[in-house]
Amino acid sequence: MDRRRKQLVIGAVALQGIHLLAFIVLKDAKVASNTIQIFMVLLTCWICWFEGRSEKLHSRQPWNLVCMGLLLWTAAQVAFLAWVITQSPIWVPVYEVLWLLFPFPLILVAFRLPPSPQRDIPSRLDFLQACVFFSTLFALVFTRTEIISFNLAYEVQSIALPLSFALRLSMTVRGSERTFYRYLTVFSVLYAASSSIGFVAEVYGLPSGTFVDLCWVPAFTVYSILVARGNDVRVELRKSSWLADPTHLHGISALGLATMSLGAAATLALHQQTLGIVVVALAFLLFGIRISLREWQSHRFHTRIEYTLTHDTLTGLGNRAFLQHELARCLNEPSESDHCGTALLFIDLDRFKAVNDDFGHSFGDGLLKEVAHLLRSSVRKGDIIARHGGDEFVILLEKTQLEEARICADSIAKKMRTPILVDGRIIHVSASIGLALSNASDRADTLLQDADTAMYKAKQSGKDRIQVFTADLVAGVKNRNTLLTDLRSTLDSQSLDVHYQPIYGLRNDSVVGFEALARWQHPVRGAVSPDEFIPLAEETGLINELGRQILKKATAQCHAWNLQFETALSVSVNVSAHQFANSDLLKMIVTTLAETGLSPALLKLEITESVLLSGYEGVADVLANARSLGIAICLDDFGTGYSSLSYLLNFPFDIVKIDKSFVTGLDSEYARAEMVRSITDLGRSLDMQIVAEGVETVHELARLREFNCDMVQGFLLSKPLDAQSVHMLLRDNELSTRYLDCLSEIPPPSQDPSRSEARL
Repeated sequence: MDRRRKQLVIGAVALQGIHLLAFIVLKDAKVASNTIQIFMVLLTCWICWFEGRSEKLHSRQPWNLVCMGLLLWTAAQVAFLAWVITQSPIWVPVYEVLWLLFPFPLILVAFRLPPSPQRDIPSRLDFLQACVFFSTLFALVFTRTEIISFNLAYEVQSIALPLSFALRLSMTVRGSERTFYRYLTVFSVLYAASSSIGFVAEVYGLPSGTFVDLCWVPAFTVYSILVARGNDVRVELRKSSWLADPTHLHGISALGLATMSLGAAATLALHQQTLGIVVVALAFLLFGIRISLREWQSHRFHTRIEYTLTHDTLTGLGNRAFLQHELARCLNEPSESDHCGTALLFIDLDRFKAVNDDFGHSFGDGLLKEVAHLLRSSVRKGDIIARHGGDEFVILLEKTQLEEARICADSIAKKMRTPILVDGRIIHVSASIGLALSNASDRADTLLQDADTAMYKAKQSGKDRIQVFTADLVAGVKNRNTLLTDLRSTLDSQSLDVHYQPIYGLRNDSVVGFEALARWQHPVRGAVSPDEFIPLAEETGLINELGRQILKKATAQCHAWNLQFETALSVSVNVSAHQFANSDLLKMIVTTLAETGLSPALLKLEITESVLLSGYEGVADVLANARSLGIAICLDDFGTGYSSLSYLLNFPFDIVKIDKSFVTGLDSEYARAEMVRSITDLGRSLDMQIVAEGVETVHELARLREFNCDMVQGFLLSKPLDAQSVHMLLRDNELSTRYLDCLSEIPPPSQDPSRSEARL
């Protein structure tokens, strides 16, 4: 609390203390008491003005209205003091009218709405209801004084004041404005209580004198202190309190105000029949309209909440909860025919992540909206479309046959292939669709899982296709999930094996290095093919950890062999395209080499054309930086891609490995032999080394030597071996002996029947 606020609080408390002291010391302190009350209320006006002047323009009006009401009360108090001093009857109607007018500005505060494009009509009706009540009191007091006295009318309106403020408080959201109305509510409650105590004391002859005047002041003192403390103070209600729910407060306040209005109108009708009936009818009509409007608003609010809970905010389609409810309903309804059922189409956009990465998430959201519009136009009236999450959509087809569902899926797939205009940009997308048809025993979650399984199979089979769910797909998914769990466990325990296939140099007729190959010996299934677990690791992101473990084991083992046998063997490690999505790939390679001690010059990174086609940013930079460290870059499976020759010019390759499909039959097919000869000649002209894979016959080895190929590997020379076997062969020099034995089996040129065939 700043210095100015503290001064205001001290002033309010001091005035209250002076008033109490005057009540105790002076025998007849009526004049002094009323004078102090005037200063007290003026101080309260000053505090309200001080608070309101720093607010925004639209927030000053409530403070000004509060000041106006307090000034009316002060004017009434001055007129009352004048009557006390002069005993002139002319002052009586003045202070009575002013005291009755005092709540009107406060009523305007209570039912004032903040600037908003949406007007709350029921709150306006509450304001009219309050005006009817206070106007009726005026009519009762000034037209038929025998019906209700001024004092009683004043007490009744002081009770109506907290109802009005409580009603306004229940409609205000949390914030400084809510604190403002909370303070006014506290003030009005204390004021009504003080007025009632003073009224009872005066009516029943309780201690008179200044005691009655003393009852009015606590409300102003407390309000001054609350306001001076600052408008940012918030008094939070406990959750267990019934006042914590504004619905109760709102209902009680509105009902109380309407009851008082109807009561005053009924009292007026007893003596002024025509006027009273009109007022009763007006009050009842306002109350009835207000209740109806609140019910309509409540229904509309709950409808909107229900819509929000069951629909996707982006596309306007049903969400997952809505889909589950509708699917359960459809499955519980009896089928009209054995051939009809509930069909689900599980739709997933292909390559949607790439769209988000290339054009941003706002563009992706626009694409999802367009896809939702496309799906709406592709189904029958009454079919249900829901967004399952992300770029996944589900269509529920009721009472349909499999063929009808397939036709619908075909229609959607065709429409998805057409170009879509999003934000002035043409985008081409496709979708993988899984189709599942219910049977009598299906549950909602089971059918949804079946459709999801079929969609995943469609994606796995090449995308942009439709897959109908069959029972054997479940076994495949379960097998995949089990395999994935076991692969995670294997990586956690670092128990994945590395096998090494020797690579021979044709120039020195000896082993020059090894290709490291991941091998997995499952404890139950036995050997799991890399063609099965490597794609699984790539899909799930485990390929980064798998690649790191293989690299570390291979480089450490190669370094150990070089130290023990005093050799300079190299090791080739395959790098998946998905590993390049990791920005720390090169850092991981450098760290691993430092940990294992292998020289970068003895490491070769093998990549396929899928890396170059993956679209990952920074692939060229990673390869160039690795090469600058002395690491050799090898293009694997050369000749099986789309534009291999351009890759040789645009990327920093040191080694090119000819795919085994070119080597097989090399000794008997002229075209294949010429192709390999051309690749070796191209490699030499580009200062690249050539490695031939898949050498399985001595005749293939002979041709490769004739073509001046640099290195070879294949089952003819050695299959991939575990580390222990390689260690024993290196120790006994068996690998070189095996190679020399293969060379000895090559027939002389004159006795080689395939040589003449290859030259024809």
